[in-house]
This record gives sequence, C-alpha cells and structure tokens, in this order.
Amino acid sequence: MPYTTQLMDISFSLFSEAERFLSLDVAVLQSVDFENLFEANLKPFELRYEEAKDVATGLWREYSAMSNRLDFLPLDSEDYKSLDPLCDAKKMEYDTVALLRS
Repeated sequence: MPYTTQLMDISFSLFSEAERFLSLDVAVLQSVDFENLFEANLKPFELRYEEAKDVATGLWREYSAMSNRLDFLPLDSEDYKSLDPLCDAKKMEYDTVALLRS
C-alpha cells in the first residue's frame, strides 16, 4: 500500500510538469533547425573518427601482410626471426590506435 501512495504522488507530479510544459510557448522551439544543429555538432567527431579509422585500417593492412608472410616462413629462418618482432610491434600499434578509436 505505501508504494501506491508514492506512485500516485509521482504520477500527479509528472502530470503537473507535463501540463506546465504544454502550456509554454513552443513557437521558439519550432523555429530551431535541430537537424542542422545536430549535424554541425556531430561533424568534428565524424572527422576524428574517419581519420582514426583510416590510420587503423592502414596499420591493420601492414600487420596482416606481415602476419601472412610469417605463416609461410620456416620458424627457424632468419627472415622469420627478424619479421616476428616487427609484426608484434605493428599489432601493438594497431591495438593502441583501435583502443583510442573506440
């Protein structure tokens, strides 16, 4: 029962606030171009995202090419031994950029 009274009070309060909002002059809000406002504020974030995505994509391609090459090299070859740490470093660089992007 105590929750019923509390729910009723909240409902009346919400109803009162809704009535107050609906009684306001909303003509000012109707003249605002919210779509352009949204686009203008979103644009810098889109640009930063695209830049980070381009960098991450390039790093992933480099890492992937190295990793694919490693797959075909003998484990005990000098090429493998020199390329493996470079591949690991490139993966770490990609992970760092990808983490910053998310």
